Amino acid sequence: MHFDALALACIAHELQETVVGGRVQQVMLVDDFSVGLEIYAERQRHYLLISAQPTESRIYLSSRKLRRGADQQSPLLLLLRKYVRGSRVAAVRQPDPLERVLRIEMDHAEHGVTTLLAEPMGRNANLILLDPDDRILESVRRVHAHEGRIVLPNQSYTAPPPQQKLPPFDDGRPDYYAQFSVIVQADDLLWKRLVRQIAGVSPSQAREVAWRATGSVQARASDVNLLAVMQAFQELWSSLESGNWQPGVWVDDGAVVGFSAYPAHFRGRFEPTQSMSNAIEQYFDARQEGNVDAYAVQRKEIAVLLRRAIKRVDRRIDALAKDVPQPGEVDHIRSQAEWLLAMSSQIEPGQE
Repeated sequence: MHFDALALACIAHELQETVVGGRVQQVMLVDDFSVGLEIYAERQRHYLLISAQPTESRIYLSSRKLRRGADQQSPLLLLLRKYVRGSRVAAVRQPDPLERVLRIEMDHAEHGVTTLLAEPMGRNANLILLDPDDRILESVRRVHAHEGRIVLPNQSYTAPPPQQKLPPFDDGRPDYYAQFSVIVQADDLLWKRLVRQIAGVSPSQAREVAWRATGSVQARASDVNLLAVMQAFQELWSSLESGNWQPGVWVDDGAVVGFSAYPAHFRGRFEPTQSMSNAIEQYFDARQEGNVDAYAVQRKEIAVLLRRAIKRVDRRIDALAKDVPQPGEVDHIRSQAEWLLAMSSQIEPGQE
């Protein structure tokens, strides 16, 4: 399943409607790659999860209170507590609808404006804290020059390089339709061709476009009608302008197997949800198969404290046991004391 640019655009719209203007009351590390924010807005608490997990990067509002999951206090967490906790959510923006980049701008009364920038890009996912000049303060994952685009403290943030692909909608270029027509001239599966040639399109979205254009995911690019493909893209991406999102989950054989910001047809049955966050949460809950213990870290910490307390008590018991007299020793000492008392008038200094 793919958290693509359309899913992010839908989440951005949802956050703009719910948490903008709210106050960040708590910041925590849910795991080594995920940050949780408790935001109070419109007399309601919202729990925002931002995950840069390499295989499960995502952003959504959780219906459950988030729990701290990382044992150590990372440099990022310390800076988030300083600059983000107590701040107001000033804005939520997706600068480029074709890119999986979300900017959450925070305004702190003491420290000013900072930006929590999320890049839910699969294995390249990251979460970066920026100062007002877009200088990197810290990130979940540091990236050095030999690894790709530099993401290091005190370096200026650089956005992901633009995709050398055609957008899924007419961007005004004079030869847009001529370039688009080239896509359907190859003898290859249509959905694979779309992923390679169209910006912002995930494999899941490409399969849906193929189904809408031809009725089959296995249709070949050379066999489809160009206008049908463009119409399918128009149906999916029109929500960017209208704001009429239709999020939901895909249910196959009784299990949630996917989610999307639009009605999907190529797999299972599409079931609408109240929000995109709810759809994403249902999907990841199904993946985890209910084995998640929200209090696992707290249980672990308490278990450690209990073991330490038990060791302290055991040491005290051992120390007391060493002071316990041997059998008969008490009577022997008492007898000696009685004799000393009885013969005290006859004892002279220095005697043993």
